[in-house]
Amino acid sequence: MPLRADHHLAAFVARPPARLALADLPTPVQRASWLDTPAAEVWIKRDDQTSALYGGGKVRKLEWLLASPRYAGDGPIVSLGGVGSHHLLALALFLRTQGREAHALTFDQVFTPHVRATLAGLASTGARVWSVGSRVGLPWAWHGYHL
Repeated sequence: MPLRADHHLAAFVARPPARLALADLPTPVQRASWLDTPAAEVWIKRDDQTSALYGGGKVRKLEWLLASPRYAGDGPIVSLGGVGSHHLLALALFLRTQGREAHALTFDQVFTPHVRATLAGLASTGARVWSVGSRVGLPWAWHGYHL
């Protein structure tokens, strides 16, 4: 059903913002019979297969983010997150495919094997990483980065 012309989203739907095609959509839905119960079948949406490069919802977000005029150009993009941030890893991977670099301001988090692996993945992209230590220091680090 189309939106009414006076709907507050009508203009947005008529002229959506630019989007990069990073995801292989739609992602498949797979039966998970090992989770079935006598009363129900269980199906799983396989968003881990969003892209051969990196799976999950972060790819969908980056399609819109990286296409926006604010992030146009060929320079680096600075972002922030924990040392094991999947946002930073996905950003760095997709920027690398564009010949661009990610600059990451990171704060500490519990250094689990998963966090260590994610950080190693980020480092392997060639991203430049600045450790801020804690979230409290992020505003100062952001300011310092832009100076």
